[in-house]
Amino acid sequence: MNVKDYGAKGDGTTDDTVAIQAAFAAVASSGVKQQVLIPPGTYRIASGLSADLSYCSIKGHGAVIDASALSAGSALLLTGSVSLPYYQATSSIEGIELKGPQPASSWDPGNPNTVIGIKCHTAVSTGNGTSHSYFTNLSIHGFGTGLYLGSRHYCTQFANSDIFACGTGVHCPPTTEVEDAGERTTFHGCTFFNSALAIEIENDIGGYNFLFCSFDYNVKQLAVNTAKVWLTHCHIEAYKGNDPPNHGPTYPGTPITVSGAGGTLVCSGCWILLNGSGTPAHSYTIRCDAAAGQGGGALFTGCFFNNLGTPTGEFADPAGTGSVIVQNYFSYNQTDNPPLLSTGARYNLLADGSFEQGIEDNIFIWQDDNNPDLASLTLGSNIQLLRSNAEARSGTWSLEVQKSGAAGTGASFALAVPVSEGAHPSYRLYYKISAVPATTGSFERGARGRNG
Repeated sequence: MNVKDYGAKGDGTTDDTVAIQAAFAAVASSGVKQQVLIPPGTYRIASGLSADLSYCSIKGHGAVIDASALSAGSALLLTGSVSLPYYQATSSIEGIELKGPQPASSWDPGNPNTVIGIKCHTAVSTGNGTSHSYFTNLSIHGFGTGLYLGSRHYCTQFANSDIFACGTGVHCPPTTEVEDAGERTTFHGCTFFNSALAIEIENDIGGYNFLFCSFDYNVKQLAVNTAKVWLTHCHIEAYKGNDPPNHGPTYPGTPITVSGAGGTLVCSGCWILLNGSGTPAHSYTIRCDAAAGQGGGALFTGCFFNNLGTPTGEFADPAGTGSVIVQNYFSYNQTDNPPLLSTGARYNLLADGSFEQGIEDNIFIWQDDNNPDLASLTLGSNIQLLRSNAEARSGTWSLEVQKSGAAGTGASFALAVPVSEGAHPSYRLYYKISAVPATTGSFERGARGRNG
């Protein structure tokens, strides 16, 4: 079916709402799967459209649906009325540009709107919704929310599509708002850019996959709350310091957050970078929070980090209560990245880094000139390792080292930490020297590694 057969003009001035809706309704009432063709042109709509994906596929050939006149609701509401969704693998939306009320190429916080570009949402009692369908070659921009994935939306794929200049690019609401949604939702080769927030996923029963996607110049990139999100071979980019013209603002706050029970983010083989020079406004790249006893966390493995240095010198916010793990990353220049994962107490991976239970880590006397045949790892003739609360840092206790031998005698101790092959170990050591007269003694520190 062709929307022009129902009176649509596509001339950029005529209100084509009624004509396009008539074509969608005709397909649904026929009970037969059909494709609605929207020829090239600009089709202005004064109110939202709705289509039943159980019967209706939409092909646009670059057609523009201009929803800039809308002040509420959604430009295109997609539902599905068939109870078994497995027949909807032939349903698709392709080749359409959806233009929202925001005219700029970047999200303008001074000119916000609440309009949704595409809303996939079906009441649970009316069918299996927009599941098992396919979306490709879409351009969605200028909306409060570009893409809303609600109830009965699962096992779908979005490919080669751009979502930009939105308040939130993609929003997947929590299960308090939607139900039966989120399973294996996949974005392949999509770009999310120049929005206030690229992706917000709050559905705790969903699994969301982003493959070969780009996240460019968004004020915030990812907000994951209780959901499970995988980024594979993706590109995450912004500017460092002052942003040049024609790009969205640099991060004013932490660009990636993970929170909630089971909230999980896995970045595998991604390229994460800041262009330019200067001092970034954000203190950390990620904050991960989880309530006590709850799982989840963030894992970055096999990624390429470029120019991610922060004012704090840390990658993860130490105030976060969740776990962040970085494994086997690569870089042009290691010194351009944060030297530390985090200084938070939970990132002290020693057996008891704060010495709360005693000296339990692999800490031992290495040398004692007065007692070469040591019988104790912590007590020698010339040196002794003790606990003290005088200089506590991450807990209530610290390690105290007492040198008891005469001047000119040597003693040393070691802290041995196993490091996996190919890892990039880094550490921050706090120490205070006291009661060592300059004429009688000295303190030296050094790092010694084996097998890389």
